[in-house]
Amino acid sequence: CTRPTGASTYDFSGVTETLEAPTFQVTGLACSRGYVAAAGQPVAQVCPTPGPYTVSGCELIKCTRPTTPGYDFTGATEALEALTFQVSGIECATGYEATATPSAVACAAPGPYSVTGCVATTTTSTTTTTAETTTTTTTTSTEAATTQAAVTDPPTTTEVNTTVAEEAEGAAVVSDAPQAALSAVAMAALFWH
Repeated sequence: CTRPTGASTYDFSGVTETLEAPTFQVTGLACSRGYVAAAGQPVAQVCPTPGPYTVSGCELIKCTRPTTPGYDFTGATEALEALTFQVSGIECATGYEATATPSAVACAAPGPYSVTGCVATTTTSTTTTTAETTTTTTTTSTEAATTQAAVTDPPTTTEVNTTVAEEAEGAAVVSDAPQAALSAVAMAALFWH
């Protein structure tokens, strides 16, 4: 037998051959760049008549588009065979941002190529809620007026709600007055009784 020519799918650089038919043996046969052994190792078969032996077992590596989240392939142009692999036009999907220009790397065996350059966008949202509770207590008596001030939460906000009421003639009502003014009005109301 003779070594086959034109078999660019195979790499003969590490081959050891015994080409006589009764003891024919070829070891070290490999697949060329861009090809992969379909099952195990490529094999050589003895020639049935004088001439080149046959080789089989290597197949062209053809990549497929990945389903990796975060990438938009809508405008992508793809050459998916490993020997001529080239992908362009990949963008980051909505909700993702580019850390570098999105790019593709050829697969080493038939299957999806890999993509890099997009990461999930992180949004940090801070909401501050201040709960405010106001308590107003009003006690009305013919003898005296009672005043209470309520302090709200958070303690930096103070709200004073006051109501002074009288049943007698010329009753005066004071609302939202400062504590000092309230005391003067309360004393005047007690004095007039």
